[in-house]
Parts: sequence; C-alpha cells; structure tokens
Amino acid sequence: MRCKLEENSRLFDVLHALRKGYETGDFSKLFPYLAADCVMESQWVFSPNTGYDAIVEYFTEKGKTLAKTDSFPYCSIVELIGSINSIKSDGVRINEQDPMQGTIGLLYTHGKLCLLMEQTLDGETYGVIVDVQLANDGMVKRIDLCMPELFEYRDCHTFVEFLPASEDDENESALVRVSEPYYSELYLFMACAGEDFDENDDLHIPMRVWIEALNYWKSFANAETYDKAFEFLAGINYDTGVVGKPDAAKRFGRSEKRMWDERWENYQMLANLLEWTESYKDSYSFINTRGWRGGDYDEYQ
Repeated sequence: MRCKLEENSRLFDVLHALRKGYETGDFSKLFPYLAADCVMESQWVFSPNTGYDAIVEYFTEKGKTLAKTDSFPYCSIVELIGSINSIKSDGVRINEQDPMQGTIGLLYTHGKLCLLMEQTLDGETYGVIVDVQLANDGMVKRIDLCMPELFEYRDCHTFVEFLPASEDDENESALVRVSEPYYSELYLFMACAGEDFDENDDLHIPMRVWIEALNYWKSFANAETYDKAFEFLAGINYDTGVVGKPDAAKRFGRSEKRMWDERWENYQMLANLLEWTESYKDSYSFINTRGWRGGDYDEYQ
C-alpha cells in the first residue's frame, strides 16, 4: 500500500463488499480480497476461522442463514475516532482469580474505517464492529468481530472522491475518499485559497491551489488561539479595518466552534492528505474531485 489514505480507499472497497454480503446473503464479492492465510476471529467465539477455505465456508453458510431467516442486518461504514474507548466491566479476570470490576479497552487506529452491523431483536438493537486488517499487498489478513462499545466512531455514509490528474487524465489507482465530517474544513480552506469547493460537483483544482488550501488547514490547526486563527484565515488588517478574505471569514463564522474544538481530532486527515499529495504533486498538475457519493455505492462503480 502506498499511503494511509490509499490503504483506507482499498479498505473501503473491502468493507463495501462485506456490507453487501451481510445485506443480501451473497458474500462472493468479498472472496477475491481474502488472503490465503486470512484469520477471522470473534470476541464471542473461542475458535477462530483460519485460512481462505474456512472463511469462505463460514460466509457462504452465514449468507444462507441470513437469506433463510430473512434477518439481514443494517450495515454502515464508520470511521474510528481516538485510539481507545475504555468501558467498565464486572468480568475482568487476572491470573485465574475470581472476576472483578475493572476497565477494558482495545487500542485502535484513529481514522481507520470499519463496518458497523446492527440488528434489532425483540425491540433491542445489537451491534458489532467488524475490524478488517490488510496486508502490505492489499489483501485481507484479519477480520475481527468486536463489541462496538470498545470503539468511538462516526458515520461515513457520504464522501467525495479525490484523484491526482493532468489536463486530460486521472490516476484512478490513486483515488482517495474524504467523508462528510471533513466537508467544513474543505469549504473553509479552499475558500482561503481562492477556490470554491462543492461537495456535489466535480472539480478540477490546480495543484498549487490544493497545496495552498492544505497549508491554510495546517496553519489553522497549529494556531495558538482561536482569535489568531480567525485573523490569519480572514486576512484581517486592524489598522485599515479591511477583511482580506470575506468568503473565508463568513465560512469560518458558520463552523468556528466545531472546527476549533475538533482541530486535533481532524488533524490526522490533514496529515494523510499531505502525505498523499506529496506523492503526486510533482507528477500531476491538478486534483480532480468527484462530487457527493453515498447511499448505494454500487451505482458509482
């Protein structure tokens, strides 16, 4: 895998195939992604499924059961937030001692994509987080079914696609996705760079402008105070009373509280975009976007 966002793009495709399997009972689109030595494990089952054949058999039978019982779960792709979400438990056992009250948690990667499955039985909703790990070649090496309480996450139902491009060509293999939680940043910092971002439209952004927008984002995240961030982004000159970037000032005013409070939470996306851009800025002159994607992703493939 070349960079974090490209890995997430590959992971999105895997999770979408897995999602379609749970929603239809047909997991065949998942199977080409599985490594020969793939392992699938559940926090509710002691014995893992090991190897391609065992996992294909598991999902084939799972699909038959879902279809027979008409019990397809609701699935959505989510983004993990933070790195640990500890929960209290009365069942913590240490060195064969009796269970005691304690706190448990899993370390996870901020910004990673996972699949959330939810199903309502007898009026109560049960959830599972499916955490997929990819090998360096992009194949699935692990699938873990986990308690959702162990994670903090947010929805990634809609997204915009970004590709490095020349005048008449796009690099499809370098496609990455940015989801709705980051739209406010894209609107603001593109406005700072003098470009109108539109989540619903396909854009052809000069690489120079794209890099400038990311640098505005970086300056915002590293600002000492909110006031200094606003003054810089809006281009305020207190001597003349001029607001150099009125569009940016207006955008900032609409989203200021959330963006400022979540600036470090969202910094990982900026770091990932900077890493991705660094790989292509010398070979391509533009960043193309494909507007709003969501709902049934199949229609865009």
